[in-house]
This record gives sequence, C-alpha cells and structure tokens, in this order.
Amino acid sequence: MSSGRGTALRVAASKALGAAHPLSTAGVKATTPATSTKPPDPIDKLPMSDQAKQNLKDARDGKYGPAVADQTKKALDATSHLPPTAQAQALAPIGADPKSPAAASAAKVVTSPAFKKLPVDQQTKLCNVVGAASEKGLAALETLMENPARLSDKDLYGHTLVDNLSELATHAVNADLQAATPDARTQVLDGVLQEVSDPGRYVVQGGYNTCQVTAAQYALVQSNPSEYARLMAGLTGPDGRAVMRGGGVLELQKEHLALGADTRSLSNALFQGAGMEFTNGLIEYDAARDQQNYIITEHTGLPLILENGLPANLFGQSYLQNVPLFGNANPHLEFLQQYDTTKNGAPVLLDLALPNMGGGLVHVVTFDHIEDGRVYFRNPWGPSSSPVGTETNSGRLEDPQSGLYSMPVEQMTEILSGIHLPADAVGQFERDQAAQREQWMRPPTPPVPTQTQTPTP
Repeated sequence: MSSGRGTALRVAASKALGAAHPLSTAGVKATTPATSTKPPDPIDKLPMSDQAKQNLKDARDGKYGPAVADQTKKALDATSHLPPTAQAQALAPIGADPKSPAAASAAKVVTSPAFKKLPVDQQTKLCNVVGAASEKGLAALETLMENPARLSDKDLYGHTLVDNLSELATHAVNADLQAATPDARTQVLDGVLQEVSDPGRYVVQGGYNTCQVTAAQYALVQSNPSEYARLMAGLTGPDGRAVMRGGGVLELQKEHLALGADTRSLSNALFQGAGMEFTNGLIEYDAARDQQNYIITEHTGLPLILENGLPANLFGQSYLQNVPLFGNANPHLEFLQQYDTTKNGAPVLLDLALPNMGGGLVHVVTFDHIEDGRVYFRNPWGPSSSPVGTETNSGRLEDPQSGLYSMPVEQMTEILSGIHLPADAVGQFERDQAAQREQWMRPPTPPVPTQTQTPTP
C-alpha cells in the first residue's frame, strides 16, 4: 500500500519531467503531417485509351528522346484551349506511336502558323481531319498548311475547305462503298488531302482513258479545292450523289468501289467514274472496265461532242466547243493569249490529236498559258520520271512534278482538234475586241481652236 507522501512525490516528479515524458503532450504544439498535392495531369482528362494516354505522357516526359518530347509538349500546348474531344483527335497520331512520321506531321500541323490563325471552330474541325487521316494524308495536310489561302477557300454554299475536309473525316460512308472497301473513309480522305494540297502531282488519270474528266477535275481542284471536297463528301456519303454547281448530279458508280489493280487513288477513281457516267448522257459507262456500252459495241473514252457537259456543271457556266476550220486555230489562240487561268477558274480544255494515237482518238489536256511563242498545258497523265526539257509526243516536259508540257504555237495549230471554252470569257473577249475595233475606226477628234483675246482699247 502506497503512502500519501510517495504519491505526492511521483506527481511532483511527473510535473517536473512532463515536457520530456514520452507520453506527455504538455508544451508541444499540435501539427498536421505535411501532404504533397500533385495537380491532375491534363492528359488524363482526354477521351483516349489508357495506352494512348500513357504514350502521350511518356513522349512528353522524354522517354522517346528530347525531339519527341519537344514536339509533344508544343502540340499539347497548341491544342490545350480546345474541347477535350478535339484535343484527343489532334493528339491521336502521337498517342498511337510518338516516334512515327504521322506523329511528327500531326504536331507540325497543330503548331503551324496557319493553324494558330484559324478561328477556334475551324481548329476544332481540322483536328477531326488529323485524327482520321493516315500517315500519307497527314503528310499532305502538313503541306497544305503552308498555303493557308486554300484552307479558307469556299464552296458553292460558303463552306471552307476545312469544313468539307472535316465532313469527309466524320460523315457516314456510303454502305456499298464501306462494304467493298472497309477503310474507304481513310482512303478517300487521304486522297482528297493529297489532291487539294498538290493537284499537279496527285490528280491523274492513271491507266484509264478518263483524260476528258481528269482535265476538268484538275482545274476544279486547282481553282476551287473546297468545292471539290464538297463533291467528294456527297459522292461518298450515304446517298452516293453530289449536286454540282450547274445543277447536274454526280453518282457513285457501284461497279467500281474496290480498286484492285487500278493505280489511281480511291478518290480519283470515284470522281472520274462518276464524271464519265455523267458526261456520256444515255450511254452506260462501266467504271470497272473503263468501257462505254453502245448496245452493239463498246468503246473507251468519250465522244468529243459530249465533253462540255462536265466543265459546264462543275463551274456553273455555259461552254462552247469550237473546231479549227482548215487547221486555222489563230482565232482561238488569240483568245488563249489573253486568258489568265490564275484569275478565271473555269478552264479551257484542248483536244490534241497527238502523234501515234491513231483511230481518230484525241487526248484532252488543260490549257495553262501562252508565253514566248509556246502553248503550255497540263497533261492529265500527271508527273513524269523524265528530266525537264525532255521532248515527247505530247510536247516538251516543263515540270516533271506536275505534268506541265509546252509546244510551239505552230505545232499546236497542227494537232489542235477542238477547244472547249467558257462562254462568259469568250463573250467578254469578243466585246473587248469590238470596242477596240470601234476605237481604231473612229476618226480622230479635231483639236479645239484656241481663243485669242482682243486687246482692250
């Protein structure tokens, strides 16, 4: 039993040692353990797969080297103000493979000066294109960003090229086309991106006898890329049809929806097949075999008398077809001498009876300009592997990358079988000529005699 004195001593000792007692809290200020709050990673909010998010983080954090880290950081920053779905589309190529050429192209697109200048709604739509295109489509889009004026080009209804490219990237693909070519959306989008970014290189007839249609197609893509993209969106959409500026309708040719041995892009093949069927009137065109069915016989190509229909509808104006009489092409060349194709989108098409073609066949090309006694034209055969200056049956090769040729005016007059002219431009030219003749024939106005002053007396 403890004594009272012992208890008092223990209490006193406890008070004296309380601050140092391991169980005592006297004299010690209570503290809350420090916790580190790490901000959420913005990549986690993107509607992407977990693997794609991790690839983005690894790329940003340097796992694939400083160059990839730099491009990824810049792409993230350039798209950070956009809706998460748009960001996810823009960054999808990087999330798929940060080291791929597609990832590099995607980053260059969204960090380009042209992208920064676009309104937010246009940036958002362009992100749809980035997310849907393949490597070659993205490379073409990267090239296209170097020409921002084409991005803002407008179609018949005022929609920009970006609007129509986004439509191609997101719209429902025609069911028959989808069944025949499961990746039709990507193939068509890639093809259109290539064609609008560099028409001379990518708008080609391949091994098909579609020169008449391809010559008009090239002019449309060159002068009004948004209208071309609009037509392709309609042609490959659920209805498989597109109404042209002039009211005519292009229809999807369902016998040729999978290319097989056809070397053309899917977009070229579909547009040219639809253009051939529209142009030939009541004649049936087999787009797979490139044959016109004349009931009792078959032929390739198009009758020259029908060639005006497609350009008239694509460009929404009447066309005239003239044939040089007795080889006299001078009146036509006078018109061409002053016709500026960079200001007039409606093309002039030339029917050339090239050597060795035989059988009365002609080759249709797109007129470009006349300079130093030579006629320049774009051949729908497209690029050539021959060097500049090579002399061929179709003239002298001026630009192997675009298929631009030329020949002396004298040689052109010998092989020019026909010429297809926009009526409005011809009418204006004739009015200008008439005004000049009237000016020349008008007698000069006699000078007004000077009045002499009579001196005042």
